[in-house]
Amino acid sequence: MLVNYKNANMLVVEMGNGKQKLMLVPGINVIDDKIWDGAKATLDAKIKAGIVVPVYKVEIVKGKDGKETEVNKPCTPDDIPNDKLDGVVNEIQSEAQADKFVEASAKESVRAKGMNRKNAIAKELKDRESENK
Repeated sequence: MLVNYKNANMLVVEMGNGKQKLMLVPGINVIDDKIWDGAKATLDAKIKAGIVVPVYKVEIVKGKDGKETEVNKPCTPDDIPNDKLDGVVNEIQSEAQADKFVEASAKESVRAKGMNRKNAIAKELKDRESENK
C-alpha cells in the first residue's frame, strides 16, 4: 500500500492496544496492507482532511446484479500507471522509503526510478550538509 503523507513532520500512530505503531514520514510511504488496515480507522480524520492520502488503483467489479462498480484496491509501485509514476516517485522524501519502494517492485523500470530518487535524496542531503559547514 502506498500512502502520501502531506506534512513536514513525522507522524506516529498507535494501532489497537498500543503494541504496534505506524510511522509515517513526509512524502510517499510504503506500508504493509495488514498494517494499513489496522491504522486506517485511526487515520480517518487525517485522510478526510487530505493530510494522509492513500494511493489506490481502481478496479471495475461486476456485481451479482450485473452492474459494474468501481472498487479501490491497495496500490503497489508496479500498479502506478507510467504517466503518473514520475510524480509519485518525486514525492518520496526519504532514502528508507525509497528502499521500500524499490523492494516492493518487481518491474525493473519502476525499481530504477526508485533508485534514482534515492540517489537524488542522498545528494540533496549531502549538499545541505556541505552548505551548513
